[in-house]
Amino acid sequence: MTTLARLDDTDADTDPLPTRAYTIEVGDRTVGIVVRDPHGYTFHAAMAAYYPLDGQRFGSPVAAQKAARALTEKRTEKRPAEKRPPENRSAEPKLPAWRKAS
Repeated sequence: MTTLARLDDTDADTDPLPTRAYTIEVGDRTVGIVVRDPHGYTFHAAMAAYYPLDGQRFGSPVAAQKAARALTEKRTEKRPAEKRPPENRSAEPKLPAWRKAS
């Protein structure tokens, strides 16, 4: 789940300027914020994994959110599958050689 939340508490109907900052969340983590400037919205990373987006400008908070989600998906694809040791199916636990009875 990805959400977009307003950082400031002004009412959009009475505020002559649009919201200036939004948090960008992917899943249950806040990964950064976007701050409105004259050229669009600048992304500021809150987590090291999102540093590739840090300083990038986007046309809207939704565009920044999509980029963060795409980066998350890209990182997930690159992550190797977890390797688990094979299960020991023997009924008796293996003992070190020094503990084995002669």
